[in-house]
Amino acid sequence: MNGFVQRLKQLHLLLGLLVGWLLLLIIFTGSLSFYRAELDNIQLFKFDGAPEFTSTSAATANSVALAQAFLTQQAPAATQWYIELPQQRKPYLTLHWLQAAMSGQGATGQGNSQLYQQLLDAKTGVPITEALPIKFGATDHQLGGLFFQLHYNLLQLFGPISRSLVAYLALLWLLLSIAGLLSLRGRWRTLWQIKPSPSNPETARTLRHNQLAVLTLPFALLFASSGWLTQMFSDNSAPQRQLYPDNPYQFYAELFPPAQPFAGARQDDPAPLPNLAALVITAEQQLGRPVGKISLTLPGTAQSTVLLSGSAAAQISNQLPNVLFRFDASGWQQHQQHQQHQQHPSEEAAPVAASLSPIAQIRSVWYGLHQSLYAASWLRFGLFLSGILCCWMIWLGLCSWLQRQSATYWRQIVLPGTVVAFASFVFGCALLIAMQLLSHKLLTGYSLLQQLLMFTVGTALLLFSSRWLRIKPS
Repeated sequence: MNGFVQRLKQLHLLLGLLVGWLLLLIIFTGSLSFYRAELDNIQLFKFDGAPEFTSTSAATANSVALAQAFLTQQAPAATQWYIELPQQRKPYLTLHWLQAAMSGQGATGQGNSQLYQQLLDAKTGVPITEALPIKFGATDHQLGGLFFQLHYNLLQLFGPISRSLVAYLALLWLLLSIAGLLSLRGRWRTLWQIKPSPSNPETARTLRHNQLAVLTLPFALLFASSGWLTQMFSDNSAPQRQLYPDNPYQFYAELFPPAQPFAGARQDDPAPLPNLAALVITAEQQLGRPVGKISLTLPGTAQSTVLLSGSAAAQISNQLPNVLFRFDASGWQQHQQHQQHQQHPSEEAAPVAASLSPIAQIRSVWYGLHQSLYAASWLRFGLFLSGILCCWMIWLGLCSWLQRQSATYWRQIVLPGTVVAFASFVFGCALLIAMQLLSHKLLTGYSLLQQLLMFTVGTALLLFSSRWLRIKPS
């Protein structure tokens, strides 16, 4: 048994040294992402604070009417409108529209469509931001979105394998936690009775590392496993081909069942726009919960459809209940088939059953658990605190091992470099958040990522300079 425990310790040490540095980055930015909406509000409203959220039916109807009026004027020929209604943490309208580019005028000169985003005041319809062209899935233009992208795909720094790399890191984090847990077998009770020795800081670091590891174990197991299940199919099609040999894309069809027909090309067949406010009232009565998102395809045409989805804050799973409306000769009517699959752009959507396989059901629930959109304020703070403690635990483990090495290289070069690198990043994040509170023009023209890099590198240079000045006289 002692040999087995010793091998577990060696495995734990090896995995920690291999992935500890990147795990610090991913877990720290993931912890900040629990307050993604609040960080976005800091960037938008500064010291004024976010506007008060009103959850009445009249306020919702007014917000929907304002969004529809704005999009009708701003993007009447868009391929799709996408409206996120105000909620407690984001008390403003978030609008997206997909504008079909003319041939030769797209981003690549091939007529590609362009996605735009704009935020509006939920009560007055006054624009909060300008219309911003963005890439699909990009959120790094927002403060909270920047930290989320760092956590989710490392800002694509490693190209198309970035998301797979995060998935493998989550799996290694899970193995790291299990190996460390088993290596402490039989010491759990005495672990809290041992007092660190003031004369031996390395013993203190190791003890605190072990104690924090046990304390944050539920957090580590939950988010390591859910992160791996969320990302495991991102860029690796082998599991899909193994589970679904006849149709590898069936997994995504079950996980993200397309509830709305593909928009296709806009045709010259005009039709009146729907009264979205009235459709929201109807949908909320049927769903028994607030509507969170509205998607309208091909506005102003007879091929238009409207999909209204329930709020994501009301459940854990990412499969949200929805109501679909379509236009026909008698007007806008509810379409009874909610889950559809588009085999071809020119064909009618065919129904597909959602979540047939157990793995799709499991991933859907764990996906929602990892996103934590359901979490109340007290739970969100607990998750954030657990993430920070987990970073501290990894930090203590790395520093403890580096300090124990007899080679000068590890103790005098790698250890100070590790301290400076992570401390600089933390201070850089804090400075970036603080600078968003100030109405300044000093950093105008620099993206949030560029600002973060400047603050991080500047802090690192200051820390290295101060250390060099301390050791120079000796």
